[in-house]
Amino acid sequence: MDKEGAHQRKLTNPPDPHRGGWPQSPETGGRKTPEQAAGIKRNRRPDRPEYARDPDDRDQLNLVGFKTVYVFDLAQTDGEPIPQREGPHLLTDTPDAQDKLAGLHFRLAMFCASKGVRVSWDFQHEHALGVYRPATKHIAIRPGLSHTQAFKTLCHETAHMLLHTGSENRHSAELEAETTAFLVANALGIDTSTYSFAYLASWTHSLEDLIQAGDRASKAADQILEHLQAGPYTPTAEPSSDTPTAGQPPQRRPVTYLSS
Repeated sequence: MDKEGAHQRKLTNPPDPHRGGWPQSPETGGRKTPEQAAGIKRNRRPDRPEYARDPDDRDQLNLVGFKTVYVFDLAQTDGEPIPQREGPHLLTDTPDAQDKLAGLHFRLAMFCASKGVRVSWDFQHEHALGVYRPATKHIAIRPGLSHTQAFKTLCHETAHMLLHTGSENRHSAELEAETTAFLVANALGIDTSTYSFAYLASWTHSLEDLIQAGDRASKAADQILEHLQAGPYTPTAEPSSDTPTAGQPPQRRPVTYLSS
């Protein structure tokens, strides 16, 4: 292995976002690759690329060289475990939160119904807590969540309903939806930071992403809060049986709210 290759060793593992340079780097927590480890040669654009003008088009510059580097699987390295980003923590109920959320699941579902979107509490998924399907105008929330988590998730999916058609950049859409949910809950005196902050971090590439998401999210949150904080509402259905019970699935067929 030539000296240049030795200094350009990289750590790689396709399913893992961690990358680092030889012999160690902050991204890999100081882990090192043993000298005897067999690397894979790859071409990489040099730090200072060289260009040459295209002989057929003098305005066109072509990259004329690549640097050979070696990549290694993370399993080939030695050292301390790489710190993992903490994931969202499911929200739990407090007596205060339950008092503040009383009746709001129903109000929010009826708001969606007024937009022609039905809501059900029958979503089944290994990881996701809810879904909005623009094509079928349907929001579904996983049963068995705490009242606080179910409300936050419904706010998230309602934001998708207000802001997104399914063709947007996924990162931007998730940032806008979760920011909306956080703003709505915060305005109602509900703290969702233990879930929302980690969720936002998982979709954020830069501070600019959050700033851009905040503008549209604020408008969506205003729409939701205007409906939730409106005057007394006379339901046309029985709200108590439609709201999921914490830790338990509905006892009958999940209710779907339809627009009138």
